[in-house]
Parts: sequence; C-alpha cells; structure tokens
Amino acid sequence: MCLAQVRQPISLDWDVLEETYPTAQPMVNDAGIATYATHFTDGWGGELPAGVAADVAFLRSWALPDECHYGNPQVGMSPFIAEPAVRPHSVGLPTAAEVLADLLVDNFAGLPGVALDTVDPPFVPKADPMVTGADQIHTNGIKQYMFCTEPVEVVPYGVQEEDLPGMQASIDALDALRSYVVDRHVYFVVVHTPLVGQEEFPFPNLVLLWAVGVSPASGNLVGAWGVQFCHNLCD
Repeated sequence: MCLAQVRQPISLDWDVLEETYPTAQPMVNDAGIATYATHFTDGWGGELPAGVAADVAFLRSWALPDECHYGNPQVGMSPFIAEPAVRPHSVGLPTAAEVLADLLVDNFAGLPGVALDTVDPPFVPKADPMVTGADQIHTNGIKQYMFCTEPVEVVPYGVQEEDLPGMQASIDALDALRSYVVDRHVYFVVVHTPLVGQEEFPFPNLVLLWAVGVSPASGNLVGAWGVQFCHNLCD
C-alpha cells in the first residue's frame, strides 16, 4: 500500500454491497500503518515511547509485499499494530482468546475445536468443504494465505520462473516478522464480515486476515493486515 500522509479511515465498501467491520472499531491508515481508530491517536510524528518507536521503525523498514500471496490480488496488505486490550504481553505469549481481544474481534465464529485457551492454537480444517464463513486463529504457517508457503529451491509445478522472486520476497517477509516478534511466534487470524446478500442465500463477502506477533519492545501486537473477497479457501 502507498503511504498515506494523514490518518485516514479504511473503508470496507469495496463491492456493490455495504460491508460492516467484524471488529469493535474500524481501521485507519496512519502514514501507511494500519491500526484501530482509537489506537495511537497522536500518530507517529511526535516523541514516541521507545517501544512504540521500535515497532514503527520495524514496520516502516519491513519489506512487506503489497498483496496477499494467495487469493484475490486486488486488495492489498499493510503493516499493522494494535495496543493490547488488557495489558502488554511482556510476561508471556498471549492465548488465542487474548489475541482476538487485542484485535477487537467481537463475534469470533470459529469451527468446533478451534482452541482459544492456548498460545499455540492448531489449524482446524472444515469437515464440510461447502461450509463457508468459518473464522480461524492458528499458528500453522503452512495453513495461512497471506504469505507464500511453497519452497522455491525448485520451480514448483505450474509456476513461471519469473514469479520466483516474488515468492521468495513473500517467504522472506514472514521470516522477517518472525525474527522481530517474541519467540518467532506468529498468530494467523481469519475473520469474516457479517453476512450479506439475500435472506435465502447469505454469505460473507469480505474476509479480514492478520499475521501478528508480540513486539519484544512494547508488548503490542505487530504484523500485517489484509482484506480479501471471500473465496472459501482461507477457512
């Protein structure tokens, strides 16, 4: 995403249907970094706490691809930071439930078996592939859709050789995030917008994705945030 010069609201009205944030607050773009409307309201221009300054420096220097590697390529990714909902996570990694609280997710609609009381929630596959709209939180880097998961030492089947640099850049971006956050521990979160469409055929139109970890400098959540049109793959 290009750097915004002022703090601007991020609209989810990217289709013919009006969208509603599945979080307690909408997002804003503050000089190229996404956060919530009431977080870091003074921006990044003044004197920042040392930990926040370190986070902003990382996010601004991070070679994050403009787009999620998989899914709809028309919607970009951006660096993301959020204040902890209860306390800085300086005494240990947060549970999945605490991460969702930090992300202000009001109504997490995960599949049965999604573990929220652990710091290492596993990916839970759908029993029925036709079920859509299931939210996810897990730490499985192979089961996420924001960054490339395919090795590039050998050209994967169906991939053009000219695509390899972009794939490697995506892999490197996730590794850079892991290198910055506590214990290289990254949570992958998928949350769908409220159902839209006709009453007899409701569906989630957009899906919000995060890849976040705990900043060792501040205890904030830092990482990447993106939006895609729901394609029934990310859950």
